[in-house]
Amino acid sequence: MKGKYVILEMEKFGETPFAFPNYIGHDEFVKQMKLKRKDVVSAGFFTTTKDGLLKAYGESVSLNVKSRSIDSFTLTKDLLDTVDVNLI
Repeated sequence: MKGKYVILEMEKFGETPFAFPNYIGHDEFVKQMKLKRKDVVSAGFFTTTKDGLLKAYGESVSLNVKSRSIDSFTLTKDLLDTVDVNLI
């Protein structure tokens, strides 16, 4: 599985990841969520590893935001409801 993601700072929930298809731009996703660029903590791309975890990488050119090393852990934990100690 491959796609794009953004991690948004949500007032009630803190940092919250959202995954979406590659054909949607990062900036368009944020706009459709009715959020602002300032709400974006990180953004990039993800792929599934051979172990079934999510690996975050790259950056969003349209938002001028990079992925962070912690994003792989966040995506796997929150989107797959799985925690792997090797990601910490």
